[in-house]
Amino acid sequence: MQILFVSFFKPKWRIISAFASGIYYGIAGVQYGLKKTSGSSEKFTLWTDLFIFVILFIYSIRSIEIKHSTAILPSYNEVAITHF
Repeated sequence: MQILFVSFFKPKWRIISAFASGIYYGIAGVQYGLKKTSGSSEKFTLWTDLFIFVILFIYSIRSIEIKHSTAILPSYNEVAITHF
């Protein structure tokens, strides 16, 4: 939970927060999936945990892809300097 609050002020920590939270929700969803569910509230918890896991997983992957794709491209200033 503390990573969440830090990520409000330090955007670079959002990937870490999403990754850590995704692992937590993924493990919780698998745990509910492996045990025999007895009621509708446990089934609801299972599906919401897995849904949150998928959302955070997609966010983490897309954030990593964006970071890698922008790191390869030169900045505007570098291009302007080399052409003049």
